[in-house]
Amino acid sequence: MEDEIKEIQGALEILRRFDGMPQMEWIRDLCSRFDVSINTPDKPVVEFEDSDTVFGREFFTGLFHAIVDKRPIFLDYQRFGKKPRTHLLYPYYLKQFRQRWYLVAKNAHHLDSISSYALDRMVSFHPSLIDEYVPIDIDVHDYFKDVYGIARMEGEPQIIKFHVDKHELPYLQTRPIHHSQKIVGRDKTGVFMTIQVIPNAELMMELMSYGDGITVKTKGKLRSDIMRKLSSARKKYGSST
Repeated sequence: MEDEIKEIQGALEILRRFDGMPQMEWIRDLCSRFDVSINTPDKPVVEFEDSDTVFGREFFTGLFHAIVDKRPIFLDYQRFGKKPRTHLLYPYYLKQFRQRWYLVAKNAHHLDSISSYALDRMVSFHPSLIDEYVPIDIDVHDYFKDVYGIARMEGEPQIIKFHVDKHELPYLQTRPIHHSQKIVGRDKTGVFMTIQVIPNAELMMELMSYGDGITVKTKGKLRSDIMRKLSSARKKYGSST
């Protein structure tokens, strides 16, 4: 019985992560009743990366309902350094990446492609009562299967080969960069790995975050962009100011 109570306590901590989200009002009542009956600790023992201070979370509930109800929306959206613009969107999906939430939708002016809109760049939105909803004709999970992050560029997935120094190997084995990651060779200093993805800026930044622990071997734009970034950084660190 004691083991079962501990399992319930763990489940409640996970459920609390969704407290306040749409159609999840029952969670608060459920947690309150179980807290009394199983003597849940006063202080939480589980912490998630989500934060109440993340900008844009106030839009989550309304966007969720717009997706479920299949309702077009007018979104006032402000990109960094730009003035707000209004877009007519057909919302399909809410996706989280690196503590940012994104709305995956089609823009009425670009129906041949799918776009992602960060919730923290949203100014406001309201449902459209006159426009007809345009349903999505693809599986959103499959759409993001061949990319790292939220931005899917044009083109087909490529096999990207990179060398991983042995001191980074345990981390990469337990937390793969992409689900297609696999080891294809070894040498004295580490291993060679491949992933099959459509390269984008997010992948470049992820690979660069390992510093000299990862070296991209596949020739092409991704490797050239990384070399250019590293060269620029080297010049800046080498300057006297």
